[in-house]
Amino acid sequence: MGDHKIMAASAAVLALLFALGSAHAAEGAGATLDKIVTLYRDNAASWQTTLTNFALSLFWLLAAIEFAFAALRLAFRGADISEWLAEVTNQVLFIGFFLALLTNSSAWAKAIVDSFRSAANQAAQASGGSANLAPSDIFAIGLQIANKVGEQTSLFSPAASVGLIVCALVILVCFALIAAFVILALVESYIVISAGVLLMGFGGSRWTKDYALKAITYAVSIGAKLFVLQLLVALGQQIFTTLAQNFETNLSDIFVVVGASIVMLALTKSIPDMIQALINGVSVSQGGALIGAAAAIGGVSAGVAVGSTMVARSAGRLASEQLADAKLSGSGPRSALGYGLRFTAATARNIGAAAMQNVGDRLSGRAPFGTRLGQMSEDLDRKAETLSEERKLRSIKRSPSDEPPDRGANDNKPGPESKP
Repeated sequence: MGDHKIMAASAAVLALLFALGSAHAAEGAGATLDKIVTLYRDNAASWQTTLTNFALSLFWLLAAIEFAFAALRLAFRGADISEWLAEVTNQVLFIGFFLALLTNSSAWAKAIVDSFRSAANQAAQASGGSANLAPSDIFAIGLQIANKVGEQTSLFSPAASVGLIVCALVILVCFALIAAFVILALVESYIVISAGVLLMGFGGSRWTKDYALKAITYAVSIGAKLFVLQLLVALGQQIFTTLAQNFETNLSDIFVVVGASIVMLALTKSIPDMIQALINGVSVSQGGALIGAAAAIGGVSAGVAVGSTMVARSAGRLASEQLADAKLSGSGPRSALGYGLRFTAATARNIGAAAMQNVGDRLSGRAPFGTRLGQMSEDLDRKAETLSEERKLRSIKRSPSDEPPDRGANDNKPGPESKP
């Protein structure tokens, strides 16, 4: 009976925490994710002037070395005027091209990346999807589906409710990681556009020009990565929007959404990276992408589920001790329904108090090592043991002391007859 009550309280509390967390996420997640992208974009643009000056200094130093080496080579060879003119013309064209590349590298890299993104937007619109999907839009889709799954939790089905919450967490983690991949790709493009100008300084010499060319190649690869990523996300948006609209509360639909979320996560991780690696000339094995995604999600979900169950079980144990004290004092519940209601309320109150105490301990530097959920569970168990010991001590104090039996009532009873 006690285990069922604890499981019921666990499901109710987890559902409440999930609903509160989803509400707060809906308010702040979109703004936070988009602000991260905007922050990197705006700050990366301020690097260009400083890095361009360093790149120009490096470029002219390498160009001078290139000129000096070419002149020495022609002089030792005893070249005539025609060879000198040909070499000078060759050097001017070479240095002029890479100087133009250096001067316009940021604008050209931005044009390359933007052209890939524009092509992806037009392709997404042609297939019925949305253009210019922001990370917040992706997370909002996962949040919408996770909310629908979380709303199906019930106090009367504790085991099923815990499973539903785990499924909702898996879906939410999948879409959070997909949004993170989009943010990483966008930030990577801003760094390439703004910081890649420094590598253009190596274009002043034939010996180091490959570094400058690789920077342009990298800009093309990140543009292609964003192109494929936006196509996949736009397609996934259509699929999951349809699933969210036609979503039913049966287990088959929930499992379909969970499986589709994991597969979508693996696709958005592996295919864009594979395209980028092919353009950069790097061979990357993507065979473990799906396994890695499933392992990561499983680890996160299992950790949250196990930790939450431990906290709920410890809070229920403390609630049982509190109700036992109330029963001894005469203020305990008198019916099974009253006991269940007070048990659930006490469990939720204990979890909230443990969370607040854990936050206070961490802010004051008194928190021990370990996870938050583990610390909360240990603290609740410690309080439950303290209540149990105190109740035992009170019981011992209330018991009658060991005194010799009162024989006064037996003094008048006739004893055995004495023999004459």
